[in-house]
Amino acid sequence: MKLFIDLAIDLGSQNIRIVSSANDTIINEPSLVSIVNKEIVAVGEDARLLETSINEDIKVISPILNGIIIDIPAASMKKHM
Repeated sequence: MKLFIDLAIDLGSQNIRIVSSANDTIINEPSLVSIVNKEIVAVGEDARLLETSINEDIKVISPILNGIIIDIPAASMKKHM
């Protein structure tokens, strides 16, 4: 019985992907974060949907550029996924 599962994490500029050793995609979400008043309000697909919001208080950013985390606070979205 195997107790551990191998995971691959791809921090792409467009999408964040987590894939298991069984080639099962666990997460495949846009690399986007929505922020209002310095608070993260949405990540991934939910943040992408807010890009077209007319609310000027909502900022949608991509904290990853060319596979490098350029905005560490925004990239800490793992607790929100």
